Amino acid sequence: MVERILCIGAGYVGGPTMAVIAKHCPNVQVVVADINPERVAAWQSARPPIIEPGLEEVVRTSLGRNLRFTADVDQAIGEAEMIFVSVNTPTKTFGQGMGRAADLQYWEKTARSILRNARRPVIVVEKSTLPVRTAEAMERIFKNRREDQHFEVLSNPEFLAEGTAIADLESPDRVLIGGAEKANTGDMRESPAIQICQELLAEQAHVCITDPQALEGARQIFGDSSDRVTFEPDAYKAAEGAHAVALLTDWAEYRVLDYRRVYAAMERPAFLFDGRNLLDPRGAPSNRVQCLPDRPPRSDQPLGSSLYRGPEAPRAASTWLSQTRSRGVGRRARRRRSSRTASS
Repeated sequence: MVERILCIGAGYVGGPTMAVIAKHCPNVQVVVADINPERVAAWQSARPPIIEPGLEEVVRTSLGRNLRFTADVDQAIGEAEMIFVSVNTPTKTFGQGMGRAADLQYWEKTARSILRNARRPVIVVEKSTLPVRTAEAMERIFKNRREDQHFEVLSNPEFLAEGTAIADLESPDRVLIGGAEKANTGDMRESPAIQICQELLAEQAHVCITDPQALEGARQIFGDSSDRVTFEPDAYKAAEGAHAVALLTDWAEYRVLDYRRVYAAMERPAFLFDGRNLLDPRGAPSNRVQCLPDRPPRSDQPLGSSLYRGPEAPRAASTWLSQTRSRGVGRRARRRRSSRTASS
């Protein structure tokens, strides 16, 4: 389990997001690093340099316990297991693309600094709003890594609404994730579901885990997050009120679930992420980037117009959570019923 998180960039996204993560994950050490010493000093004094309702109280809750701010970016990188990149990407004021394209100089400098200073395997999460395929450019930089380095790059852009940022972060959307890595076993070691659950918890999601055999192992891994993680052996009950279902195991029983029943129990709009290519396209959404319909399909129609399938599905689940929050999907759903999340 990730125990040391770093966010590079103490601006409007990085500061509030990390403060809320630190509040809800007291066993995780959260560091926010920024090259601006005045900005760092303001955060470290518990008087944030930005005005946002509820922010100062959230910062004071964790500051000095498991939340700190620093201007020593290089050292913080060396200590981190997961790094959120939340640096400024303003519109270019010079050269090609002036006035239109994003200026990525700070982002590129940050990527090179991570490459230079990382001392252990690191998960790098893009929080900055960046052009499409920028993650691939970061991966190209990381291909120059040392033999003792390993990087995983995730894209998770954030769009916080001014005036409601803390309220939005404190009131997460609901997600259901299914599984252990291998069917017919309770072994969750190195399961991709572990990392996905950790990322969703970092996004303040409520997660309900369902699996035929691996729930006890899941309790051992996520027991410290019991306020936002539940465990349910019945897949249909786990889906009740979920905003999304992520299928990350290839147990045979998940292939034959009644997905119309699953869909009927979920909030609308409902999303399905098939990370194991388990579902038959004739009975479930086919293609890659699709969502379940806003009304139940006719009996002669597929389950929905689309779905996320294959190896891209796990990352898509985390990206979806951030993007749906920015569009207010979770807030609309919560007006209909209380928020609750399921994941495995």
